[in-house]
Amino acid sequence: MMCVDKNSSVSVFMLAYNHEKYIRQAVKSVVSQKTNFPYKIFIGEDCSTDNTRAICIELQQKYPEKITLLLNEKNLGVLQNASRVYDACVNYGKYTAICEGDDYWTDENKLQKQVDFLEQNPDFNICCHRAKRLDEKNKTLKTPKAFKQSVFTQEDVANHNFLQTLTEVFRNSAWKGLTEGYFNSISGDYFINMMLSKNGKIKYLPDVMAVYRQHETGSWHSLGAINGMKNTLGVLNTYLQTDLRESVKENLKKNIVRHHLLIYNLLKKNNKEAEAKECLKDVLSIDFIDAWNQELKSFIVGFEKKEHKVGQMILKPYFSFRTFLSKISFVVHRLKYE
Repeated sequence: MMCVDKNSSVSVFMLAYNHEKYIRQAVKSVVSQKTNFPYKIFIGEDCSTDNTRAICIELQQKYPEKITLLLNEKNLGVLQNASRVYDACVNYGKYTAICEGDDYWTDENKLQKQVDFLEQNPDFNICCHRAKRLDEKNKTLKTPKAFKQSVFTQEDVANHNFLQTLTEVFRNSAWKGLTEGYFNSISGDYFINMMLSKNGKIKYLPDVMAVYRQHETGSWHSLGAINGMKNTLGVLNTYLQTDLRESVKENLKKNIVRHHLLIYNLLKKNNKEAEAKECLKDVLSIDFIDAWNQELKSFIVGFEKKEHKVGQMILKPYFSFRTFLSKISFVVHRLKYE
């Protein structure tokens, strides 16, 4: 354990809403952390309809130096509540760690390991790790395999939001504030990860140091797969309009095409032919040609023979469209130089 400056304090971000069954375990897993730097939990309690608020008050009285309670006077909803807690966290510590009220950490040295790394590597803004998953019956789901890669960049986040928020510790100096796009999406973590990785790398540790509870009634799952992906598309399209490196934009475009193709496939399976065709219109443009070239191949290869027909149906109008664009481009250039 390296000697960390006492000023390297850590804020722990925690949201609590109807978490009476889990909040004690979440808080206990944080206050059990062994560190050589100070840390404080900021809990945003959003007017739960169960006993969560009373439990939070009880825990704050038990650990007054470790817990700051933000008790909302009315229900703000997850994004507004999160914004309030993030503000408190960023204003307190040098770093912020995340642990939702229904998740928990399993390694008492988790914070120390991550802060040690960030202290020694100022060119990194995020340190994350693996997490185990539980379903609503506390049954262990398949733990994701460790990535072969240990260092990631904003290009990687643009291509796929692989970061699990409960595993993150990030540098508060990288925080630029939340935009309107954040509040218009349930995928708020995607906005945050894109922001934090813009000017700093991401370190991935293979250690399993936390548990994530996967609820079928959660905000993303409750939308259904198609609407959930459409919501993520909103995030991707919003970021595509911002000032980003060209390599990041290219990965965003690939991700956008990939989501449209996945939605297309789901709609086709549900016999929604017209809606399936409509969903591709937004990405059938010259701006997305390179993204299509890369994503169509991997999309088709990933399916079995029966499902290859879907890819073939996509390819035919796609190449017809490309041929049309080539003819238009030729005419434009001829008029320009003749």
